[in-house]
Amino acid sequence: MSNIYKLYHNTGKIEKIYIFVGDFLYNLNMELLELDNIYKLDKNSNTIKEIFYPRELDKIEKNMIEIVFIDDTIYADDTIENIKFKLLKNIDNYSFEELYLYGFTNYKIDKDILYSRLTNNNKIQLDK
Repeated sequence: MSNIYKLYHNTGKIEKIYIFVGDFLYNLNMELLELDNIYKLDKNSNTIKEIFYPRELDKIEKNMIEIVFIDDTIYADDTIENIKFKLLKNIDNYSFEELYLYGFTNYKIDKDILYSRLTNNNKIQLDK
């Protein structure tokens, strides 16, 4: 699977989504303009389904969010600074200092492990 990263331009509501698809394009031997045309003409294509979940596409259409594909790659070991510079190459009217990046991740917390860590294996009393 290619590295596809989505950066949401959030100003209280999501206005744009910048999608870094450099590796994806390379693996498909596709041009950025070609991907853009596929997105505009056939959102049900397999290519678009590899980038978006169906629920995500519904939200994009419902809220009229602009999609901007970027022919660059974000790697797992890129620093926040590198990611900001890659984004700034493709957007206008913002400076490095104005960009605030944050992310979401899903994971489960095991309450027994959490309790053990908080109490240092039951050596410390846990208060409210």
